Parts: sequence; structure tokens; C-alpha cells
Amino acid sequence: MFLIIPVIEISNGLAVRQIQGMEGVRYPADPAELAYLWRRENAKILHIVDRDSLSSGVSQNIDTIRKVVRAVDIPIEVSGGIRTYEHCKELFSAGVFRVVIDSIAVNDLSIIQKLVADYLPHRIVAGFTAVLGRVLTAGYLPTETSAVELGMKMKNCGITRVVYREFEKQSGNFVINVDLLRAFAMQTQMRVTAAGGISDVQMLWALQELEQYGVDSIVIGKSLYENKFPCQQLWRLVEADEFGVSAKRN
Repeated sequence: MFLIIPVIEISNGLAVRQIQGMEGVRYPADPAELAYLWRRENAKILHIVDRDSLSSGVSQNIDTIRKVVRAVDIPIEVSGGIRTYEHCKELFSAGVFRVVIDSIAVNDLSIIQKLVADYLPHRIVAGFTAVLGRVLTAGYLPTETSAVELGMKMKNCGITRVVYREFEKQSGNFVINVDLLRAFAMQTQMRVTAAGGISDVQMLWALQELEQYGVDSIVIGKSLYENKFPCQQLWRLVEADEFGVSAKRN
């Protein structure tokens, strides 16, 4: 089953994006409330980005993440500047199911090996950002390392899943490149979660065709929050009555 994974981006304890409802209603900025909403709309897993940790490399929103974990009965995965064993340990202690390691920042592969040994392979994920299949540094500078090459290094450490996204230099946006996703999955034989810009259901159908190669999910942020998919209008109409009053107070 191809999974659509909603993203909740957190900064200073609040959700960076708020769901846009019908007639201008905007849903609360409390990450735990947003998590509950996505669960009501049948999300099977949620992806949290700690925006503050992304820039600092230090856990910044652990109390908020803990509240999100307690708010729903589905797995929570977290990304955002996760580069050390201690950071991962803190997140797992908070109840997080899966962490996405910033693999570019981890030069010591023994850290990944220890994480895999202590927390099992399916709970440790490598996050890749690439341009035309070439890995970027944390500052979006190009390297000579291919995504496939880095993927195989991670695989040799025991990691079985990658969150893969492509950066388009011309637009400065993250994009979906179906051909590169297919090639990466086929060559590494890893499970792949796609990430990047997606704005219509046609792209989702194209990604579903890659499930046979190991691309089995996608994390989506902006498009879900802006109701880009037809079925969301039904959700918003139902929810507007319930959340409209509280939204007007905020």
C-alpha cells in the first residue's frame, strides 16, 4: 500500500504551516492538534520536521514532539538536523518510532551502525538531498558522491530505508524526479520514501507506479495544507463547523 505521510514542521513549539480550511478558516497551530486532525483523516504515519534543530543540530522541540506522540495512535518519525547518537536516543525516549538521520553530516559510520544495532534497522532512516542524483552537503553544495553510492554505504551499515528528495537549482525548490527515484530504488534495493514538491493527483499516480521497485511512500507538506487534492474539500467542509469557532479566536 502506497502511503501518503503528512508533514508537520515545528518551530518554537508551533506548527509552521496551518491547514487552510473552507471560507478562510485556518486550523490551530498546535502541532498535537494538527496531528490529531491528520489521524482523523486516516494518516497511518506522521513526519515531523524540527526546523529549529535543522539549523542548530541540537534538539529544540522535544517537549512538543512528546505531546504529538501522545496525541495519536500511529507512528511518528522525526527529521531535522539529527546527527548524533544522543539526539536519536532522546527522540526514542520521547516515544518517537523512527528517526531520519542527516546522513551528510554523519562522517562516522560507526554511529549509524550503533544506532541500527541498538534500535533495529527499521527505526533508523537516512535522509538524502541530491541534485540530479548527486548528493548535496547540508549547505546545498554539490559533492562528487552519487545518491546510489551513499545509499549503498548506508545499506552496508544496516539501514534499509531512505527519505530521498531532489533539489532543483533553477527554481530553488525540491522536486519529484520519477526517473531518478526509480533508478535509486532499483540499484540500491532499499525502501524509499519520496520527498519534494507535489501538487496534483497525477504525480501521486506516477509515484504509485514505482511501488514495485521499492518507492512505497511520500511525505507531503504544502500541498496537503493548501487542499490541493479533491477529497480534501470534503474533509474541510466537515471540519469547518467544528474548528471554525476556535480558529476565529486565534
